[in-house]
Amino acid sequence: ERIVFLEPIGRKLIITAPVGIDEGWTIQQKHDLVTRSVRLMERIGMGTRIAIMSGGRKDDIGRCKAVDDTIRDALELVDILVKEGYDAYHSEILLENAVDEADLIIAPDGISGNLLFRSMHFIGGALALGAPVINIDKVYIDTSRAKKDYRDSIMLAMRLTEGKR
Repeated sequence: ERIVFLEPIGRKLIITAPVGIDEGWTIQQKHDLVTRSVRLMERIGMGTRIAIMSGGRKDDIGRCKAVDDTIRDALELVDILVKEGYDAYHSEILLENAVDEADLIIAPDGISGNLLFRSMHFIGGALALGAPVINIDKVYIDTSRAKKDYRDSIMLAMRLTEGKR
């Protein structure tokens, strides 16, 4: 399971997940991504507001079964997370708001998350520090094959080792 640290131009550092195309396809997988991400975020002093994205707005229910499923999954996950004490909300499909309102953005699935990362980084110019693997005990930062300079990824790895037990 990977998350990615992104800093959109003129905005704060955020985390997005899932980024692997085979990750985040179930409510449980997304829940696991959230809980592991929040633990890491708290450890390094980040905020922990969570935006759960879906494939549409609530008003879009009924237009397409696939979109309906993402909205229902997002609402169910938000309900679970809020009951567990997390600061989570359904951001619908509104990424443009989520980047300012949240610290962690959970895409509807791994393909959407990967597209979100690629759009923000390669087209939108967001700085991508790296993608830590969060379901292992070691610090491992995955990077894009297109990355030319790894200094920020090395700095991220060093930061993630601080206070690690």
